[in-house]
Amino acid sequence: MAPPGTATPTAKPIWLTHLDENPNGAAFLFVADRARSERMAGYKRCFELFDGRDETAVAETRERWKAYKAAGHTVVYWQQTPNGGWEKKS
Repeated sequence: MAPPGTATPTAKPIWLTHLDENPNGAAFLFVADRARSERMAGYKRCFELFDGRDETAVAETRERWKAYKAAGHTVVYWQQTPNGGWEKKS
């Protein structure tokens, strides 16, 4: 048994890392701040979080969206509304 506070992937329901890894066998992947993963196919569902006010981030995300769609993935886009809610766009 690992000492308290030690990072052991199998004991952690959420694994935060800057590496493209899945040591705890997670079903869901969240990437943020223009990060990318080469392991998208290994997850049940993937989420890309980005700043819609950042034109470069939006352009990069659009390109990945096209690639995901071309690869046969189901893609959905949600946009935050002015009052803080979320609206499904496609």
